[in-house]
Amino acid sequence: MAWTHQPGDITQGLQATPLAVDGIVYYAGSFNRVFALDGASGDEIWHYYPQIKDGVEKLPTAPYTRGVAVANGMVFIGTIDGRAIALDQKTGKRCGRPSWWTRSNAAVCSRHLPWPSRAR
Repeated sequence: MAWTHQPGDITQGLQATPLAVDGIVYYAGSFNRVFALDGASGDEIWHYYPQIKDGVEKLPTAPYTRGVAVANGMVFIGTIDGRAIALDQKTGKRCGRPSWWTRSNAAVCSRHLPWPSRAR
């Protein structure tokens, strides 16, 4: 093993598959924490900890995610409180809500794959 990374509470393990893009590993831990790591050294490049809305502790599921998607210079995460968040791939700063997202009352359980934009 070359390196390890501790993303916080992993009582029930990680349930997300990491993605490697151009030598950077992107993955999500519990409570939708997103990390970008140098694939060679394991050094953390950035992290994003979303503010989860109150009431999540009443959900019938654990606070885990199925992962992130990477496309068009952004990292996407669906949160356990039903939001989609787009992050800048290089900095981890929030880019706003993805335009393809529609709000639902359910927690987001699966990885979101953004649709390619249509040429106009």
